Amino acid sequence: MKCAPLLLVICLGIHGELLAQVMINRAATYSVDGNVKILKEDSMQLSAEKAYEKFLSNEFQSITSPNNEVNLGQVRDVYWLALPIQNTRDSLRKLEIGINNGGIFTLSCWFIDIATGKTLQHFITGDHFDFYSRPMHHRYFYAPLHLKAFQKVVVLYRIDMKGTGFYIPFRLADEAISRQEEKNIYLFYAFFSGWLSFVVLFGLLTLVLTRERVYLWYSLYVLSYCLFFIADGDLDFEWFYPHWPALATITPIVYGLMINFFMLLFMGNFLFLKKSHPRIFMISKIWLGIILIELALIIVGFNYSDNISLRTFVYYFGLITVLGSWLLQITGILRRISDGYRPAYLYGIALLSVFASAILYIIHALGVGSSLIPSYLYVPIGFALEIVILAFALIYSSNFYKNKHQELTLRIATQQRDFSNQLLSVQESEQKRIAHDLHDEVGSMIAAIKITLGTLPLTADKRPVVLQMMDRLSLSTRNIAHNLMPPEFESTKLTQLLSSFYDHLNSQNNLKFNFYVSGKSEYFNKHDELVIYRIIMEITNNIIRHAEAKEATIQLIYSEFNLQIIAEDDGKGFDPGTLGGFGLRSIQSRVNFMQGTINIDSGQYGTSIVITLPFIKSE
Repeated sequence: MKCAPLLLVICLGIHGELLAQVMINRAATYSVDGNVKILKEDSMQLSAEKAYEKFLSNEFQSITSPNNEVNLGQVRDVYWLALPIQNTRDSLRKLEIGINNGGIFTLSCWFIDIATGKTLQHFITGDHFDFYSRPMHHRYFYAPLHLKAFQKVVVLYRIDMKGTGFYIPFRLADEAISRQEEKNIYLFYAFFSGWLSFVVLFGLLTLVLTRERVYLWYSLYVLSYCLFFIADGDLDFEWFYPHWPALATITPIVYGLMINFFMLLFMGNFLFLKKSHPRIFMISKIWLGIILIELALIIVGFNYSDNISLRTFVYYFGLITVLGSWLLQITGILRRISDGYRPAYLYGIALLSVFASAILYIIHALGVGSSLIPSYLYVPIGFALEIVILAFALIYSSNFYKNKHQELTLRIATQQRDFSNQLLSVQESEQKRIAHDLHDEVGSMIAAIKITLGTLPLTADKRPVVLQMMDRLSLSTRNIAHNLMPPEFESTKLTQLLSSFYDHLNSQNNLKFNFYVSGKSEYFNKHDELVIYRIIMEITNNIIRHAEAKEATIQLIYSEFNLQIIAEDDGKGFDPGTLGGFGLRSIQSRVNFMQGTINIDSGQYGTSIVITLPFIKSE
């Protein structure tokens, strides 16, 4: 390097291109476009001295760097970059120079004074090295550049990004301005990460409350995005594992695949693909296995192997894996939209926002076109829109299924009511037929038998007994027929019919029944009144047969909205929990048919039954 100054003078005289350099003045930031030079390293690794000679001999090629970015896409070689800089001021200028990409495997850097050929600063770092190997403890590869008055330097970078995307965004700015801007960026990442963490916690809380697995996948999906967002900003290395460079190498890709993994699980649950489209659901399950294979290949290809072909394969296989995940998601959404599943529309809108940002991000990573906005904004902008829309989608989906459930419940209730109505109609018809037969045929036969007995030669003491038994049989038959279906039911009001029934009952039994009615009895049709009649008859028969009571009260209280049947007796009571009796089951089934409620309070001093039957207005 001793002859470097002489060589520089010769080269400056012959090659005017070397005069192209970044001119430092009073500006806060500087563009490097038109001043960056590039050299692809051959199979033999160059030393810094050799690379500097090639720079002086103009073997480096000029390369355009719009937006201060050199983007070659996926590469298989090591590259050198050279950036000449001159301080045009007659005072010291304190700058910071760096590369805003924390994903460089190995970065070797030399600051060389052009006038003397002396190396002013040299460091080797990268995400394969401990975080604190960097000249500045910065998320990117920054270094202080202090230029004396009119000093000229060349910054040489040797960059190893073999097997991945070669993306080098330069940053050259005043030291104070650079640090202030970086503080603002740190605040942005901290705020956005905090917001995502809150969303994750909210999703997990909703999972605990609802026990719906979709909220688990949603929370893990958001968490993966949060980690990817932090890793994409190259903050994960500094914040989480500064002494574990092997993790820093692969985590952005791993988090990206985690996003797709949990995205497919969320999609399957949110869109109910297992039942609606089992084939798509099965393909998504297979694709989940492919994502796991890609994760294993990433660990091997980028941490345990230097094989460039393997790295290249893993790189493109990862892109195919991500693309397949998106295609599956789009297919699932479109199929559910075609099914008329409304929440799928919101899911599709949410997907469009993040899909657009992802496409721009991938295009930018492949070196196609130039960046419209800083790369670290692609993910948060797209995802912020998606997460808000998906939150609305989850709420809408919950309400959608709640309404569907209510509709289904109402439909089932209507079907059950119709079935019960049909069943009761059949029962009533059969009971009406039996009552008619008992009243007409059996009653006539008992009357004929009684007449016949009167002509038979019976002893004086037996005749009254037999005739009395026949009278009792006739009365019992009449009562049974009356209970099943009173002949005058169709033409008589229910309250009048019951009043006559209890008057008749009081004349034949020692048990006294008190019957009271309040309110208007015009709210139920004849069919409903027949059901009410059956309920009251069953309660009355239970009191007569089992209560051993001396007095009972039956009340019918009509209001604008319902009918209350209150039955009280002073009998021995029973255990209300034992509803196994046929009579009580019959009462319960009829009350359910009328969509009513029944409450029983029974003890040693008697029983109280309160039945509430709502008045359901016909549409």
